[in-house]
Amino acid sequence: MNRVKRQKMDTSEEEPRIVEVRRSSEWYEVTWNDGYTGRYPFVWLRDNCRCPLCYYPSSKQRCVLLSDIDVEIEPESEEIIDNGEELKIYWPDKHVSPFPSRWLYRNRFDKTQYDSVNDIKPKPWGSEMINQLPKFDYTKVMEDSRVLRDCLRSLIVSGIAMLTGAPKEQGVTEAIGKRVGHLRTTMYGKIFEVLAIASSSNLAYTTLKLGLHVDLPLYEIPPSIQMLHCIKQCETIGGESQFCDAMKVTNDLKESDPEFYDTLTRVKVDFRLRGKDFIPYHYQFARPIIELDEKGEFKAISHNNAVRAPYMNIPVEEAKNFYKSLAYLDRKLNDKENMIQFKLKEGEVVIFNNNRAMHGRSSFRMAQGYDEGKKTRHLEGGYLQWDVVKSAIRLLDEELDDITIH
Repeated sequence: MNRVKRQKMDTSEEEPRIVEVRRSSEWYEVTWNDGYTGRYPFVWLRDNCRCPLCYYPSSKQRCVLLSDIDVEIEPESEEIIDNGEELKIYWPDKHVSPFPSRWLYRNRFDKTQYDSVNDIKPKPWGSEMINQLPKFDYTKVMEDSRVLRDCLRSLIVSGIAMLTGAPKEQGVTEAIGKRVGHLRTTMYGKIFEVLAIASSSNLAYTTLKLGLHVDLPLYEIPPSIQMLHCIKQCETIGGESQFCDAMKVTNDLKESDPEFYDTLTRVKVDFRLRGKDFIPYHYQFARPIIELDEKGEFKAISHNNAVRAPYMNIPVEEAKNFYKSLAYLDRKLNDKENMIQFKLKEGEVVIFNNNRAMHGRSSFRMAQGYDEGKKTRHLEGGYLQWDVVKSAIRLLDEELDDITIH
């Protein structure tokens, strides 16, 4: 490898600046003022040219066609300019590619974490969460970018957060959705109301106890985040909200009862529901109760007893073992050491990871002389997707930490 260029400069500044470029047969070796050295393949540099002909600035998209790039291409020459702030590469076809030093430094070929969201790590919890529940003032979340970011990050760390001081009226859920990005529309519409009504299409719209569950596992991609805004709470006994961290419980199950764990990660269960709400629907999808990611670690829980299909696509000899496994998990989820319970106050909004923080509700009774129009217990709900939430976190990181992406 031969040294090609070197430029003297003041290396005391924090901004990354190129001090040296060496050339090999297939890549450049670039050294910065902080001592870091990275390698950049020629074909990668041509593919990622930052000139206006190859990269459309307003859309922030690559517009050069891959079919127009020779994978064996080699530059004719290169030049460090502007005191190391830019590397300019000259190609055989007379094309010139400018690369800002800061951009090259960020997009290097190593184990650099390119997604700030991935730096946020989940933290499992049990009953102690009742005293540690992340709480945020609604007005500050709606007006202060740092508070909003803290709230959204807590959905990754804890899988649950509470907003306090929200207006006791409809529209709050949609307002939060717009603040973050946009709500997800499901068969219940963009928002839904949780009320005790006759001839309910959902057990949530009754006064019955709801076991711990996740919403809509019958979708191929279920809703990621659920929001429930308490507009009016019942004055009778009951109606407490219950939550459990399925990440903690399933990780514990993996250690204590690996056979049950293996069954629940392996056997696919069909979930289905047919009805009419915002639209007529008949949704159906099969998935394991415990879903794992590519590393074999917890990804999602899909336990919803109410919409589990009656048929089972497994050999009859395996049915009893499956029931044993699921029943054991259900008992663990409902253990006092793993669950928190509280009665939502009017003006509070609980936001939680629908794939991790299972939720339920204790039963309650109608107030004496109940009139459905008075809405004895009235919650308004809506869903967000991780794509939207993580996008908001990245945008807030860029705004608050001055991160340059493109």
